[in-house]
Parts: sequence; C-alpha cells; structure tokens
Amino acid sequence: MIEHLSDLRLFTEVVRTGNISRAGKSLNFSAAVATKRLQRLEDALDMQLVHRTTRKVSPTQAGQDLYKKALEIIEQLDELGVSSENVFPQSLRGRLRISSPVSFGTKYVAPCLSAFLKTYTNMQVDLVLDDMRSDILAQGIDLAISIAPLKPSNFIVRKIAANRKVLVTGPGYIKTYGQPETVKNLAQHNCLLLGAYKTWTLIHRENRKEERVAVASNFSSNSGQATVAAAKAGLGICIKSWWDVADDLKSGGLVQVLPDYELFSDVNINIIYPSKKHFPQKTEIMLEFLIRHLREKLD
Repeated sequence: MIEHLSDLRLFTEVVRTGNISRAGKSLNFSAAVATKRLQRLEDALDMQLVHRTTRKVSPTQAGQDLYKKALEIIEQLDELGVSSENVFPQSLRGRLRISSPVSFGTKYVAPCLSAFLKTYTNMQVDLVLDDMRSDILAQGIDLAISIAPLKPSNFIVRKIAANRKVLVTGPGYIKTYGQPETVKNLAQHNCLLLGAYKTWTLIHRENRKEERVAVASNFSSNSGQATVAAAKAGLGICIKSWWDVADDLKSGGLVQVLPDYELFSDVNINIIYPSKKHFPQKTEIMLEFLIRHLREKLD
C-alpha cells in the first residue's frame, strides 16, 4: 500500500529524468533522501521498480506499468488540487513540534497551524516561538522556520519565499523631516538599527544597481519589533521584512521610504528539518501544508 503520494511523484520524476539525483533536486530533495524514498516505494509495493547502474536509472517492466498509471493518478489529483495532505485526515494522529521566529510565527505560522488542526483533528502541535536559533535536535523540533543565515549542516532545507526587506518609517517622521530622495540622503536622517548594522546596502528594484550608505542613529535594539515600534512613533527609519510590515503599509501606520529600492538580503524564509531514514507521514503532511499555505500568504 502506498502511504506517501509524494513518493509516487518522485518515482515519475526518476523515470522521466533517468537520474535519482536530478529527480530529487526537482522536488527539493537531496539525492540521499530521494534514494530512500524510492526504496520506500519499492518496499511498500514489494517490487523492483528501476534498474540502477552507475550512470543511469531505467524502469523495470513493473516500473513501466506503474509509471503509466502514476501519471494518470497525479494528473487527476493535480486537476482536483489534491495532495497527500488531503488523504484520510482522520487517520493522521500524533504530536509535532514546530519552531519559528516570534513575529513570523505569530503572524503567519500560528494561523496556518490553526487551519491544519481544523482539518487534522486528531493531531496535536507544539509551536515554539523563539528569535534565537533553536537547537532542533536537542529541543525535539520536527520542522523549523528559519529566517537567518544557514550554516552547512545535515539538515534538509526547503525555501518558502524570498525575504524581501524594505525601509519604513512612521507618517509623523515624514511630516517632520521629509522623505529622503536618494540613498545618499539617508546619511542625513535618523536610522534605527537592528543590532550593529551601520552600513546599509540598497538595490534598485529595476536595474539592480547596488548603493551603500553609512547611517547615523540614536536608537538600536536587538528586537525587530522594538525598531518598528520606534519607527511608528516617528523616531526614524528602519529596515523591515516586507511580510512583517505589509499590513501597516496598507493601513497607513507605516510609510515606505525609497520605494524603488530594497535592502540587500542573502537570507530566505526557509523550513528546515533533520534528515531521517524514515520520514513520518504526519511530518511530511505538515511540511507540505505549511509550504503551500505560507507561500500563498507571502505572494
């Protein structure tokens, strides 16, 4: 019995590309994970689906027969908007531990988890909100949302969205001091610092030209929420992720500064998790659910 429809999708990619590594990459799996998932599918069906050589992977006769059927099944499910997370929700049981930065978790992850639990009523979820980097293994985290530079590790990383950063301030500040017209003009304004980043790199959204400016500040904090609160109060200009200020910009609580520019960022919004020999179905379903719903909200 096939318990993981994503394994079936991976199998079709293996046949199409003739290569397990390329098939895994197309679905954001490492070669090792893709190999384990293909083996899991073969074990579930109790049949060999592919011939493996050092250069190429080709389907067995049983694999060819399954490939034709699998394409029809996946096409029908895609047309219906059905994925593995929609199969037998009442049969999914257990507890999952999810971690996230505080602001992102409050604004985006908690509502997604609420929607998840309304569908999967026999599941339990622990949401750990922490702006410090969580020790995933020590804290027993199943899935971790990360918006920070990632060091090389054995964890699997799935990108959810780019972390676009912009400059914002309160309308009171603009009324008193005016809008800076160029990047260089920022040097004459009060800029609110998150940590010790006193040199800001801005990129023009159309021509992608980079400009750097050293900024002055009378306020800094290790809390992004504190800097945006100071900006709303009219103290100065700060850097914020678009996802964090989109509602305030829409309501007028904040004003975007230099809207033709965005701040340089080499950090994405990712979801990371330990590489495991047997990936639990409940974790896989939660992973797919979070990625799909968060992407919809962040578009």
